[in-house]
Amino acid sequence: MSKKDAMWIGIAFERLFPGEKLNDISPERFYEKAKESEQRLADQGNQNWLIPGLTRDPATHLFKDDDLVAILNTATNEPAGAFGAFGSPSALRVVEILGQKRARMQNVCTMNEFRSYLGLTPFKTFEEWAGPKQQKAAEAARALYNDQIDDLELYPGLLAEECKPSMAGSGTCTGHTIGRGILDDAVSLIVRLVLSLQFSTWLTAIHLFFQRSDRFLTHDFNTSTLTSWGAASLKVTPGSPNGYLAALLFDAFPFSYKFNSTYALLPFYTPPVAKKIFKDLKLDNQYEFTEQDKATPLLSLQSYKACEKAFNDRDKFATLYNDSIKQITGGRGFFIGFDAAAQHDPMEIYMRKAFYGLGNEFESKVHRYVSKCVEYQVKRRSLPYHGSKTRQLDIVRDVTNIVAIKWIAQRFALPIKTARTPQGLFTIDQLRQMLLGLFIFSSMNVVPKAGWVLRETSLKSATLLTGLIKFRIATSKKLRHLMLDWAAKGSALQDTKDSEEFYQALLATGKSHDQMAGDALGVMIPIAGNLTQQVSLLVELYLRDEYRTDRDKLAEICMQGKNDNTDAQILKYCLEGMRIAPIVVGLPRRATQSMEIKDGGRNVKIKDGDKVIIGISKAHMDPAKFRNPTEIDVTRPDSDYILLGHGMHKCFGDRISDAFLVASMRAIFRLDNLRKDPSPTGSFKRVRNDFAGGLDSYSYLDQNACETPSANSLTVLWDAERPSDACGRPAVASFSFE
Repeated sequence: MSKKDAMWIGIAFERLFPGEKLNDISPERFYEKAKESEQRLADQGNQNWLIPGLTRDPATHLFKDDDLVAILNTATNEPAGAFGAFGSPSALRVVEILGQKRARMQNVCTMNEFRSYLGLTPFKTFEEWAGPKQQKAAEAARALYNDQIDDLELYPGLLAEECKPSMAGSGTCTGHTIGRGILDDAVSLIVRLVLSLQFSTWLTAIHLFFQRSDRFLTHDFNTSTLTSWGAASLKVTPGSPNGYLAALLFDAFPFSYKFNSTYALLPFYTPPVAKKIFKDLKLDNQYEFTEQDKATPLLSLQSYKACEKAFNDRDKFATLYNDSIKQITGGRGFFIGFDAAAQHDPMEIYMRKAFYGLGNEFESKVHRYVSKCVEYQVKRRSLPYHGSKTRQLDIVRDVTNIVAIKWIAQRFALPIKTARTPQGLFTIDQLRQMLLGLFIFSSMNVVPKAGWVLRETSLKSATLLTGLIKFRIATSKKLRHLMLDWAAKGSALQDTKDSEEFYQALLATGKSHDQMAGDALGVMIPIAGNLTQQVSLLVELYLRDEYRTDRDKLAEICMQGKNDNTDAQILKYCLEGMRIAPIVVGLPRRATQSMEIKDGGRNVKIKDGDKVIIGISKAHMDPAKFRNPTEIDVTRPDSDYILLGHGMHKCFGDRISDAFLVASMRAIFRLDNLRKDPSPTGSFKRVRNDFAGGLDSYSYLDQNACETPSANSLTVLWDAERPSDACGRPAVASFSFE
């Protein structure tokens, strides 16, 4: 208990017992007041309970987050009092009396009996028990127990025993008896765990390990009381040694702590002590040791007009991307994070020239590759129903989550691990996970709870990918390229014609290898983040029953030959689908001045420095802009869509996005009688989250019921030309993408 805790309890008792001396309060008087307080609180109702000095919001009945966090931070700042005699404040005298009486009622053993049980030598004198610094405690105990050390009761014996000296590794500095009891319990648990591993399963071992712990890890934390989703959501926060407490603080006060604040991650350590610990471990640069002044919740703009205005006003709404992008590009940043045209435009122009080329062949190449790759994945991964034309396919896991990553891998010549190239550095799914983490870290790193994991994984991924890109750039010079091409033929390191053209174009710019590698990574990340997820959402949308008519029209167009007209029509269906089911909920900005904005039927007050989400998902459902917003209407003007941003910061990947979406949707919806799988796997398992005060954000449950930011699975059915004759798969196309 800290000094401030003792002061607070003293004030609380003085308020509860006005005019009475705290040392004179009897147990009977305490019980009397306790019953009165219990009845008063019951009459008030828990929504009206008060904390002295704090007020509730009259509408929500909630306390302000800032007020509650201030109390918690004060507790973190105050060091706890040491174990030992004379440490209880006067207000708790009556509580100590009640504790002693309860111990006697339950016939608790004596101090020496307990030490004998633990295998410790019983104390022979009161001086030995109290230690040289607590002679007054020894004298008082000798008088109370008639100089009989064996009569010393357990409660006062443990409370006032001589404590271990404070030093590195001494922990809470309890008395030796308490420390030995804790150690014996831990050893007992470990021994039981080891023995259980020899004769039982891991599940049984874990159960035995926890069964003697507190009720939250026994009665509450098990599969009988929690769903799979509930159990999966209880995770220890990375960066925190304090179990689930940090997760609880981030959930309860999502914007009151920085992602690396020791006030959330290590609330049981005072900041100076925490700083010394991490400095000794050379980890102090990863943590923040100061308090956050106040909660900084996310605000959002949701009407089309307000979002469009914010996009165009770069002076008032600055991008947030570069804070994260600089961390993964060696401090250089990337043009999507620059608001000044002098920084933004030259970098975008040179990257567009290198990435897209000077002609109009880029889109045609993308379309051909994606069409063939989708066809290959569909034929290879579809499972036949025996004796039936029906095929089942996990369209997300085996197609939409794969194709975009395969295209990126061949475009940037990344060494993918497959059956043909087992020496590759990572699988397609591992690369997808890396790029998805980098995408969220660089573009939507606004939720503190996820910040530690995003930073940790993204820095590792960026280091690996940047190194690979720099290797490709360095070996793209003609002689080196010829040597590598000969040596790597048939391996994961073999490049492609697309990658060769891209890296040669980068080299021609004359920029440093570091800058080119960082810029290439900056281009790669949003392509992966947007395309894999958006196709998944479009397929799911058009398979819904309410869009059956639109699905039939789309399928009819997809069955027609490829030409500019059908491409344009499919693109309109993509744009309308993205309007209703967008992958990007909104784009973050930082207000550079205080203002008030008219946002539909409300006024949004924004302060200088506030983080604001430009809610394009909500803007594209604004009935003031889109008549009948839940309906597919392919006659809407193209200029109405600001799905990929607007103005200077319109998405760099607009050209590849159009070509990729059209090719994917054409190949998928050409499948005969494509339909939703009626089984549970035919629907997304997702959780809706209220994001930034009114925006709908979704997380998806994987096969282990863990929440992920993108969909992992969605099965569909389609009909092949002929029934399957056995359990084998249909013939695979002659080309290969392995």
